[in-house]
Amino acid sequence: MSNRNQIIAGGAALLVALNSFSFFAFPMPRIGQLAATIAAEHEAKTQSQLNTQLHTDSASEPSSARMSPQDRETLILNAFNEARGEGINGIKAVLGVTMARVDSICYPDSVTDVVYQRHQFSWTHQRGSARTLASAARIDAQALQQIKTIVDEYIAEGAKPSTALLYHANYVRPKWTRSPDVKRVKRIGSHLFYDLKDC
Repeated sequence: MSNRNQIIAGGAALLVALNSFSFFAFPMPRIGQLAATIAAEHEAKTQSQLNTQLHTDSASEPSSARMSPQDRETLILNAFNEARGEGINGIKAVLGVTMARVDSICYPDSVTDVVYQRHQFSWTHQRGSARTLASAARIDAQALQQIKTIVDEYIAEGAKPSTALLYHANYVRPKWTRSPDVKRVKRIGSHLFYDLKDC
C-alpha cells in the first residue's frame, strides 16, 4: 500500500475511533459519516486499481493463453490452405503472420476474426478450399495431421508472432507491395513476407 493510501486508511480509522470515545460531550454523527465516506472512497479506489491491473495483465498475456478451440481450428485451416506443401518453416511463417496480426492494432483481436477478415486470406473466399477439418482431411489427411501437430507445438511454445504482417506467393505481385509503408523482410519457400509501417 502506498504512503498516501496508508494515511487515508489510517485517518478513516482514527476518525471512527475518536467517534466511539465517551469523553466527547456531544454526539459526532458528522465525523462518523465522514469516516465512513473516506473508507468507502478508499475501497472503491482500491477496487478500481485492481480492475485496471487485471485488465492490463489480461492484455499482456501471451496470445496463446487467449486462444479458443475455434481459434485453434481456424489456425489449422489457415495453415492448411495457405502453406501445406511449404514445409515446417513455411507453415510456421504463416502461423507467425496470423498471430502478428492478432497482436497488431491494425487487425482484429482473435485468430478467427483475423483469418476471416474480408479479402485477407484468399482461401476464405475461393471455391474448393477446405472450410472444415473434415473437408481438409478429405483433401489431404496426411498434410492435415502434420499441420495439426505443428500448430499444437506452436501454441504450446507461446504462439510467438512474426515480425511480418503481410505475405504473398512469389508468382504474384499485389498492388499493396508498392506502398511506401510496406517493407519486404524475408522469403520462405514460395512466399514473400513484409512488414507494415505503424502496425
